[in-house]
Formats: sequence, structure tokens, C-alpha cells
Amino acid sequence: MVTLMAICLVVGAGIGVGTGYFAWGSDGNGDSGIECIAIKVDGVVPSSENVLNDTYEIQRNLILATDGAPTGLALDFMNWILSAEGQAIVADEGFVALTAQDYTTTSQSGDLNVAGSTTIQPVMVKFVEAYEAKYPGVTINVTGGGSGAGATSVMNGTADIGMLSRDLKSSESVLTATTIAKDGVVLAVDAAAGVTDLTIDQIAEIFNGDITNWSEVGGNDLEIAPIIREDGSGTRETFDAKMAASLGISVADFGENMVGYSATNSTGAMLGLCKSIGGSIGYVNLGSMSDL
Repeated sequence: MVTLMAICLVVGAGIGVGTGYFAWGSDGNGDSGIECIAIKVDGVVPSSENVLNDTYEIQRNLILATDGAPTGLALDFMNWILSAEGQAIVADEGFVALTAQDYTTTSQSGDLNVAGSTTIQPVMVKFVEAYEAKYPGVTINVTGGGSGAGATSVMNGTADIGMLSRDLKSSESVLTATTIAKDGVVLAVDAAAGVTDLTIDQIAEIFNGDITNWSEVGGNDLEIAPIIREDGSGTRETFDAKMAASLGISVADFGENMVGYSATNSTGAMLGLCKSIGGSIGYVNLGSMSDL
């Protein structure tokens, strides 16, 4: 079974940001009074249904990567994630669950280390809790660090399973990918910005630094302060690739004109900054929309 999820872009109003300001570990607290609302992209509402039926077009794969075909405990755990029981958790966590696969097993035991995408990490924790309860002899350790770290950890042998919120790169082709979800990009804007719908081209121009005030896209006179994820983030790599394609430029050239931005290293920190920085726009997953 494959699952679908979406990413949100979030906009706030209030505090100015310096060029290239990095807040790696800051989760923010949202106490600034900024109200972030989910908006449409090209007139399409961000929803599980619209990601599933492909009308919401900014999408990505969410995968688990292993060193070669998964075997033993890793294989059983991944098969269980794709079962009805695992996919029920996917749905509960705000992802889009597809048709479940059959799952049969004998009693499992042993240890696994899982690392990578902070988009997948929260639902992975739920998977682990349920699976360990099912098999008391199993211990699964979960750490974040981003998609790049997940792939690297598997390749260097420090993790059994890597969580990636993007497809494998050519440099990671030695790994085997199992898709457990898909993802999209959901935009959310501070109500004070006066924007309820943006086109993909407008989003791309904002994050490329070509549009710097919400009034340029039909909103209020408020400076835009973009928030991006760190290098190695699967969310950022997917987002940048889609936006660069919209502008007809290379990913390497995308964002070269952007100033006054912030960068952070997790979904939670992104949410906090979006609610704390004036005129902000960032990106998180569909399951995080309830936290706006």
C-alpha cells in the first residue's frame, strides 16, 4: 500500500527578519498572535482527497530505504506498516491511506534503528509504539535529522531503515526504496496578509525572491519573509525542484534572489517560526495543518 500526505506553506505577520537568518533548533511558541490559515493552490483546496486524485499537483513520495531488499525484522516491520493496522495509523496521523496489503507473521524479536525525515518521524513513532506492543521482544529506536541523514545512516550502517520524504537520488541508488506514502504542498497564509489562493508560479516567485510583498499577489501591503528548510531536507528538495521547474530554471539557481529569509531544521520548528515571524511563508505537511 502507498499513502499520501501534503505539505503546507504558512504565512504570518509581525516581526522582520534579517537576510539568511538561521534558527535551526527553534521551535517557536506561536505566542505572537499570528493566525495562519491554509489556502488553495491554483484554486484547489489542500486535502487528502485532492492529493489522492492528483488534482492537488505538488506531490512527493515518502519512502523507507534499506541497504538492499529488506529482510528479517526490518521486512516484517515494513510489511506491517503497509497492512491495514499500519495504514489506520497513517490515516489517524493526517496522511492519506491507500489499499492495505495482507500481513501475516510469526512472533518477532530484535532491535532496529530508524533515522531520517522529520516529516515521517511523528507517524513512525506511532508505528513503533503499536509494533512494540504487538511484539514485546522488539525494540525500535527512531531519530530525525532529515532525509539526507536517513539515507546516509543506512549507507554507513548506523541505521537499518532510513526515512525519506523524497525519492532516492542517483548517489543513493545502492539503497532499496519502499514507498509508504505520498505528499503534497499545502499553502497557509496569515489572515492579515489577505491571501487565500496562490498559483504555483506565484509561490515559486516568492521563494525565488522575485515577489517580496503580499500586495504583489493581491494581498495587503506586508513584506514577505520566507522560511526554508535546511540542506538535506526532503521537504525542501521536493519543494525546490517543483518551484524551479515552474520557473524553468535549475534547482541550483532557484532562490538565488531571495533575501530576508529564515531557515530551520524540522517541521515543528517551521511551524513555530511561521507563527512568530511577520509576513512569513514556510512549508510543512498536511498532517500538520491542525497545528497552524
